[in-house]
Amino acid sequence: MLKAHEIISIQNRVPVKSIRVERDYSLGDGITRFSTQYPVELEGKITTEQFLHTINEINIIMDYADRLSWRIVLENIIETLTIYLWPILFSTHYQRVVKRLLAFIESENSTIYYPHSLSISNPVKSAFLFIEINFYE
Repeated sequence: MLKAHEIISIQNRVPVKSIRVERDYSLGDGITRFSTQYPVELEGKITTEQFLHTINEINIIMDYADRLSWRIVLENIIETLTIYLWPILFSTHYQRVVKRLLAFIESENSTIYYPHSLSISNPVKSAFLFIEINFYE
């Protein structure tokens, strides 16, 4: 029960510092990937392996979101034919992947980041331009 209390309290606090993990454009603009360069500010908080696991998994999830298949093309055609009512009634591939991404980030926050007074913000809020890691006291 104490752990749940700690999680709630960190979410309600104001961060004292934030760092950004920028997008990696080396594969082009249309591919959502984030830099795997370990920020110096995280030294002593989490290990390089923990950071790389988080970023690599986020990159894998985003690769899956950007993947093109016949099903995604069909979803897009149906969206257009229904005047974009389809996503209101049924979740699209992209919506399902974003939901999976947010669940992963929440899991990482609870197991790795919250115990070290850190948190990863929702990257949807920044239009996937960067991942923000917040520091708390």
